Amino acid sequence: MPAFPSDSRLTGLLLTAGLVTFLVGAGPWKPKAYQAPLPEALPVMAADHRRMRWIYSWMVLGVVTSTTGFAALRDLLVRAGAGVLATVALCLFAIGGMLWVVSLLFFLTVGEHAAADTVASLISGVSTTW
Repeated sequence: MPAFPSDSRLTGLLLTAGLVTFLVGAGPWKPKAYQAPLPEALPVMAADHRRMRWIYSWMVLGVVTSTTGFAALRDLLVRAGAGVLATVALCLFAIGGMLWVVSLLFFLTVGEHAAADTVASLISGVSTTW
């Protein structure tokens, strides 16, 4: 057996690792309270902001790993003769993944601020507006 896996095995490994990594973040760690309407969810998120960072870190890593796997798959498909469509598909997936990661990072910054602000307004009784 060679020291490194073949191209197709490496591609499969990257795609599977991307899925598993993403699901580790998306699955068991996210409490149901995060899915509630924002006035109910923000205090829970403020109390447990490290969990949100943990969840999103795994999800971002999963997207990056999946994109790498799709790049390897594109290379295999180009060698098999599916050049243009494989390249377009990879570009679209990479753009979508990048935009989704940007939205996650935006929520980690603005969402944490909104959660802390909501908790502060609940404690003080003074509502702040954005």
